[in-house]
Amino acid sequence: MHKYYSTLEDFEMKKIKLFGVLSLALLTFTACGSEKNDDPTNTTEAKTASKTKKTTKEKKDTNLLINNSEFKKLADNTVDSEETKVVAQKDYSLDFTDDSWTEMKVKVDKVSILKVDDFEDFSGNKPEGFIILHLSLFDLTRDVTAYPQQGTILTSDGEQTDGSYSLDAWDGDLMKGAKKEGYAAYELKKLDNVESVKNIRFTFNANYDTDDFDDNNAFHDYDMTIDLK
Repeated sequence: MHKYYSTLEDFEMKKIKLFGVLSLALLTFTACGSEKNDDPTNTTEAKTASKTKKTTKEKKDTNLLINNSEFKKLADNTVDSEETKVVAQKDYSLDFTDDSWTEMKVKVDKVSILKVDDFEDFSGNKPEGFIILHLSLFDLTRDVTAYPQQGTILTSDGEQTDGSYSLDAWDGDLMKGAKKEGYAAYELKKLDNVESVKNIRFTFNANYDTDDFDDNNAFHDYDMTIDLK
């Protein structure tokens, strides 16, 4: 009896030790798995956050035209706005006013020269730069129609270019007493240096409706020469 009891007791002790070893192993395995899963780099959220951070950093490339604070809408005219870059920019602050027509005054307070890279519009044109004017139309004595974005520019380098790019729909039919301002962009097929343009000649027309065929004032051609300095 004593021998049998001793053997049974030994057997039970071995079972207890085996159970203890298995329990310890299970706890260790669970802890390791928990540490691995708690690592944020191994979660879907972490991977998404990393991708978002990378994308945000790419969008902050200040050389991209689409990230230009003033002229990013010009990028809407490109085939691939994520590729077009502004490689140089020259800004001129001005105080130029044309009051040659009694029905509306025109002010140009800024002209910017941009040299761009990888700009291609939807017609396949690949200009090397742009002249962009900031204008104000004011002191309207009657309803008029004017499109400064569709005028013509002649540079001191001899390049003549017509307005064919829209930055915003701010010109057109204007009511008496209105004051409108916005940008007008003109492409330059060739531009070696943003400082090479010394002056520009800028023209556009305006008109108002009338039934008087003898009213010679109904149509007006604005024609201004602006020195850039």
